[in-house]
Amino acid sequence: METNQLKIKLEETYRLLVELERLKSDIQHLSNQNADYFKIAVQKSHFLYRTYFNAIKLLVIDTNKILNPTQDFSLHKTLNFMISNHKNIHWHESPRMEELNNYNLEIESLIYNKLESIKTLRDKNYAHLDKNRENYKYNFRLIDAYETIGKFQEIYRNLIFNFNGSGVVFNTWNNPPNEIIFLSKYHMLRKSLLELHFTDRWNDELDKLFRIIRT
Repeated sequence: METNQLKIKLEETYRLLVELERLKSDIQHLSNQNADYFKIAVQKSHFLYRTYFNAIKLLVIDTNKILNPTQDFSLHKTLNFMISNHKNIHWHESPRMEELNNYNLEIESLIYNKLESIKTLRDKNYAHLDKNRENYKYNFRLIDAYETIGKFQEIYRNLIFNFNGSGVVFNTWNNPPNEIIFLSKYHMLRKSLLELHFTDRWNDELDKLFRIIRT
């Protein structure tokens, strides 16, 4: 019974961590001012700005889910379940209690140092809209969320190996999304066609392309 309960908890935690890694990747790609596509496609797009801003909102909300010890699937609560039911869980490689307690201390340190800024922003601006939200002091930095995600990934890798012997991969989104690349290529193509439009190099094939991008 305890083994199955832990399996469910770890599966939910993994889904949260994967989603957080995706959001982190989206934010980093959408804010990478050194990338060739940034000035061409991202900087002038209101849609991509909203996408970037909404990704930050979701990152804050989901980081609170996994960091806040009151949340059902927070890593702190899952770890406490492991500690309380250590002898009743079927382990692939049983972790020492000292290891679990050390993970707990690491998580409690993150809760102490990172939770307040994330939870305040989540509660007063994102999940709810507090009428006095301008009166609160917000100390949230993206790096705080990234550090929390990275540390939780590290702890989760160790716990899931102890539990069932499996390994996990989180960071598989190193390249920018295809949609951004395609959009930047569209803008480059449009610019080139406009420059050719009133020259003697214009022809029927170019005219077909021009009609496509204008519709």
